[in-house]
Amino acid sequence: VIVFGAMMFYIETLFCEVDPDTLRYVYTSGDNTGEETLYQNIPVSMWWAIVTVTTVGYGDMFPVTWGGRLVAVATMVAAIVVLAFPVTILGSAFNDSYDQKTEEQLEKEKFREPFGVRVSKWIRRLLRQREAKRNIDEVVENYEQRVEMHELKGDDKAFFFSAVDDAEKWFMALEELNEELFKQMKVVERETARISYLQTRVKMLTSVLDAKAEALSEVTDSRENGSMADKI
Repeated sequence: VIVFGAMMFYIETLFCEVDPDTLRYVYTSGDNTGEETLYQNIPVSMWWAIVTVTTVGYGDMFPVTWGGRLVAVATMVAAIVVLAFPVTILGSAFNDSYDQKTEEQLEKEKFREPFGVRVSKWIRRLLRQREAKRNIDEVVENYEQRVEMHELKGDDKAFFFSAVDDAEKWFMALEELNEELFKQMKVVERETARISYLQTRVKMLTSVLDAKAEALSEVTDSRENGSMADKI
């Protein structure tokens, strides 16, 4: 801001002279001859630089000479390089970090979910299925009552009750299958917990064995060094 503000002041006043009456810089060439420059001092020029660098662009100050316009272009490019690119990079880095943290948290929650929570989910699902079957039983009973009311006869009545019986058998078979799957899932969960426990134990034993092997190696090396010293 200071550098470009000072450059703009000196470049614009390079084409100006001080008016003895007003003691202000006035253009002496170009289309703006006789007009006062907007860049009368460095602090005012710094205001223009701040507005330009921050991409606000009020438009209250602008250069009229070719040199001033070149300085303005350089200021804009520098602002893009110095401010826009780092802000974009930092924003992307923060976004990537947040996504990574979120993914890690989800993974931790996924693996830390207690066994009881998973079992409760299966129980709730089974209860919902049983509730659905109870509702279906009510619907079937309602239709049976309607059949009796309309007094279906012969093949129509037999076909209807046969279809109802088949549907009930299918639902009972599905319920038994769900219960069997639930039992199998309990077994799988229990075995998974055992495997996880055994893996933890194996890791602990491995670390202990590694520590003992390292200690034994150090003792062996010290003995070998002592033997070599005795020989010398």
